[in-house]
Amino acid sequence: MDICQLYNRLVSKPPSGKSCIVDQKISEQGLKTSFKNCSIGVYPHAAFKDVPFHSHDFFELVYVHTGCCVNLVDDQEIPLKEGDICLLNTHAFHTLRCSEPDHTIIFNLLVGKEVLSSSHFQLLSYNDFVANFFLNSLQKQRAEKNYIVFSKQSEEEKCTELCQQIITEYYENEGALYQESKLIYLFDCLLIELIRNYQQQHNLSIGKKSTKYKISEVIEYMGEHCDTITLQSLADHFCYHPKHFSRILRETTGQNFSELLTDLRMSRAKALLEDSQLSITKVMNQVGYHNYTWFGNQFQKQFGKAPSEYRVN
Repeated sequence: MDICQLYNRLVSKPPSGKSCIVDQKISEQGLKTSFKNCSIGVYPHAAFKDVPFHSHDFFELVYVHTGCCVNLVDDQEIPLKEGDICLLNTHAFHTLRCSEPDHTIIFNLLVGKEVLSSSHFQLLSYNDFVANFFLNSLQKQRAEKNYIVFSKQSEEEKCTELCQQIITEYYENEGALYQESKLIYLFDCLLIELIRNYQQQHNLSIGKKSTKYKISEVIEYMGEHCDTITLQSLADHFCYHPKHFSRILRETTGQNFSELLTDLRMSRAKALLEDSQLSITKVMNQVGYHNYTWFGNQFQKQFGKAPSEYRVN
């Protein structure tokens, strides 16, 4: 299915040079009806319409197929170009503005809370320190800013292809057997590719030209030695002074050494509770804790449950 032809069929454009204002209630009703009793919906954005600021209780991915626009989220102006994807949080106050509506095609991919929840993110998590670090970083950014922009990386962009497959599946196979299952599958594939792109964008190099390291190398080393590692031993391994290396970590990850180490230890503890028969005390010791109360408090803070409750569930 040609996406441009589909868009022109779905959206009736006004005479050239004219625009119209959409009533907020009509806009929200249109978005909600796009779900069609499914957890994923698709809604073409009429670039020539002035949609008022609005919010809703589901996630939204703004996919720019052609042209460009400005996504206004809360008090931020986010420019988007062809191939970009912007993930909006639930209840984010937002709207779109297009300066060249005749050349702009935008689709909104609507995702129910149950699909893009913390538990769903956890399904993508596995016993890999680096992958989980970037996954957690992405979640934190989404929570803090109410949006994340994934910029197009290349002409052979897998995310673009997957967005088009979701749009095609939604409109071509309405009511077909397993349509919702396939839409969720395609969305999972899209989410994985977005996380990969996020890692590539944020896997910064640190150090001098002669001794450059990727932040992923640092995270991997910390994860593998999370039971005994200290800032001093980490800095020694990468040939840095502890104070200097601490500053580098803060600048590249937004967290200090202690915060990073706690996240890695908690991720490791969660994986051991899920995939092993080790006692909670042994799990605690394997991730570098020797005080059960302190370990339990950190785990509760991170995952909302005590270690014993987490294992039971």
